[in-house]
Amino acid sequence: MQWLISLEMDADPITFCRLTDVFRRKGVKLASLAATSGSVAMSFIALVELNEELMEHMFHFLRHSPGIRKVSYYRNEETGSATYVFLTPKDSPGKAAGRILQNVPGARLVFSSGENYLFEFPAQARAHEAVRAIPREDCLPFAHVKTGGVLSAS
Repeated sequence: MQWLISLEMDADPITFCRLTDVFRRKGVKLASLAATSGSVAMSFIALVELNEELMEHMFHFLRHSPGIRKVSYYRNEETGSATYVFLTPKDSPGKAAGRILQNVPGARLVFSSGENYLFEFPAQARAHEAVRAIPREDCLPFAHVKTGGVLSAS
């Protein structure tokens, strides 16, 4: 099953290295990875393949990891309750992102790094309807599952 993991963490490169090592040791299959960094914090988003039980374990494990501030994860939803879209356009990524923000009232850009974007849509604008102008292979719809703050000190 495909999941989207979103993290806020310390900007310390050691935190990022630990995270990639955790993914390797836990057998997380990475399909896509993007990060943005500020002077104090770093945002990270990964498209991964995991079974549901392991995803729940990863959520709690990451919340206890040093340097991690906030963890969210999203389940791939082809239909129904998807209100998030992970956009990775092949052609003109800036134009595709702009079309979504312009054409969908209330759409919000949650994350962007390079050519990867995560959008949140209001409940009345279903994600699959909101991205009609974007080629289907460039976007994946997701439903928010859980968000949690840190359980350990950094």
